[in-house]
Amino acid sequence: MYLGMGFPQVLIFPLMADMIDEIVVKSNKRQEGTIIAIIFTIINIIPTIFLSLIIAGIFISTGFIPGLYVQSANALLGIRVSFALIPLIFFLVGFLIIFLYDLNVARVINNQESLNSRDLALAK
Repeated sequence: MYLGMGFPQVLIFPLMADMIDEIVVKSNKRQEGTIIAIIFTIINIIPTIFLSLIIAGIFISTGFIPGLYVQSANALLGIRVSFALIPLIFFLVGFLIIFLYDLNVARVINNQESLNSRDLALAK
């Protein structure tokens, strides 16, 4: 469980730096604060809302009763689906998005050179 929770957090910061460079190159404006706010809204707030609604729907539909020591077989299945299958699906969708995002080493280097030539980079 901790690997599934920690893996995206480790990946997001290197990817975010390259995504910000890509956006700055395309827009010719430095708006890191706005971009970071949008990215963290997308990766933190929106998924929390959707996952909460999905898990609540699963728990309601499987007959989960809060505070009950022994749950029904359907409720136990709902718990397993909520804490294993649903996160796996979201992880795979996120992996697919990252895999399909066309940002390779050559493009990153090109972005850095473009930023340096425009004098938009933070450090040289």
